[in-house]
Amino acid sequence: MLTKKTDVLRFVDSQNVITLAQQLVRIPSENPPGSEHEIAGFVQDVFQKMGLETSIVEAEKGRSNVIAKYNVGHEPVLILNGHADVVPAGDGWRHPPYDGVTESGRLYGRGAADMKGGLAAAISAVDAVVHSDVKLNGSLTVSVVADEEAGGRLGTGFLVEKGILKGDMAIVCEPSDFKLSVSEGGGVWFDIQSYGRSAHTIEANYAINPVEKMAKFVVALEKVKKRLSAYDHPKYGRPILSMNTISGGTKVNVVPEICRGSLDFRFPPGVGITPKKAIALIQKVVNDLHEADKNLRIKLDPTIIAHPFEQPENTRIVRIVKDSAKTILGKTPKWWRKEVRQPVVKSDDSDVYHLWTKGNIPSVYFGPGKIRQCHAIDEYVEIKQIIDATKIYALAILGALTDLP
Repeated sequence: MLTKKTDVLRFVDSQNVITLAQQLVRIPSENPPGSEHEIAGFVQDVFQKMGLETSIVEAEKGRSNVIAKYNVGHEPVLILNGHADVVPAGDGWRHPPYDGVTESGRLYGRGAADMKGGLAAAISAVDAVVHSDVKLNGSLTVSVVADEEAGGRLGTGFLVEKGILKGDMAIVCEPSDFKLSVSEGGGVWFDIQSYGRSAHTIEANYAINPVEKMAKFVVALEKVKKRLSAYDHPKYGRPILSMNTISGGTKVNVVPEICRGSLDFRFPPGVGITPKKAIALIQKVVNDLHEADKNLRIKLDPTIIAHPFEQPENTRIVRIVKDSAKTILGKTPKWWRKEVRQPVVKSDDSDVYHLWTKGNIPSVYFGPGKIRQCHAIDEYVEIKQIIDATKIYALAILGALTDLP
């Protein structure tokens, strides 16, 4: 029997935690193309062996979400949320991206930081609570979701909108380097097409080169960036505008017909920039370019939209996570970018957005791993952080769902 919350720490098996994290990394779940079915089946099996009620919910074929519940039918309900999808690995890795190599106190692999380390910690924390046989006053739900890396429409967004995922508070176990966040900036992703008139290079003077037209667009964005620096949030910083892909042409001696690119525009809450205004701003860039060059034809297609939002900072789940983290880390976690001013906005497009804005569920973003490692080549997470996160989540579960001191 547990007499205090910290007694649950006896049931955290550090080696099992890391083994689970390695197993998760070794199951590729790249998005795109988006297929979380294999990893969902693995996670469901883990939960079933713990004795949890589990189900797999598909938003689309192969886009699988796992819902696991413990002590069902009691209130309040605490949600631990994490995503199973990862971005494509890419090339240039020192360690193969899906080998789950451990070296020098780090776990390497695509998704190690974002966020299979946090996922392993959440699952292992539940395992510790279950094996402690502690009596909970409320219910625990773990959602292991699809599609977060593309906005969450087929994952947490789908589950909340359909009324499948409900709760009174939530921890989103994303990598934050053990900093706290409850609010996020918004963002718009654009697919961009520049159209031209194809010809042999010899006839280039009579062709219209869409790559050159796209280059004009990229240069024009630099002026927009300077203007955006005026939109400065005291906590979340300034907007980010980044042209991240460009592709055009098939052969060196052929003027292409089309050039494609993608633009990522992110902006802080509370400064007056909405997705609608962001789209209008980029469209004005195109309109102005067209006025100056009648041969320029660029089409914008906003593909993913995230609205900025701010939650209250002193909710019960925030207090619980802060207390739990202080017990394990020996210090109270800081707010993300509150203590040290940063020049750019925090906008992680996390599932906190869906939980709060669609489900009205007070949620906190908090977990192991550094944002700089997310989506990087040779991505890694510190092994100690995964283990510490497991302990923090276990204490938070008891803080939310028991009266133990």
